[in-house]
Amino acid sequence: MAKSNYWIKLYHEILDDPKMARLPDNLYRRAIELFLLAGENDAGGLLPPLDDMAWRLRMNESDLLADMEQLAQVGIVNETDGWSVTNFAKRQGVSSNAERVNNHRQAK
Repeated sequence: MAKSNYWIKLYHEILDDPKMARLPDNLYRRAIELFLLAGENDAGGLLPPLDDMAWRLRMNESDLLADMEQLAQVGIVNETDGWSVTNFAKRQGVSSNAERVNNHRQAK
């Protein structure tokens, strides 16, 4: 396994994101698992090959592919040169000082 970060950012706003909130529980879980795999893969959101992900998630490839296609319909993942988590690099990137201050002020 390649060296990766041991954590990812998971934003509180996910609780109010209709794209996520309207998913069936199994797809909500699958989305979180894919976020984790993307973070572990450490390639800007690119996910490992489907067969590797299926093994890692202890499921068969056809079921995983069906889940991926459903998640792609709502824009959580996309397939171009392999599967990737949409906007992963942008969401996981370093926040500027101004963003951190603004987020802190909004939280108060």
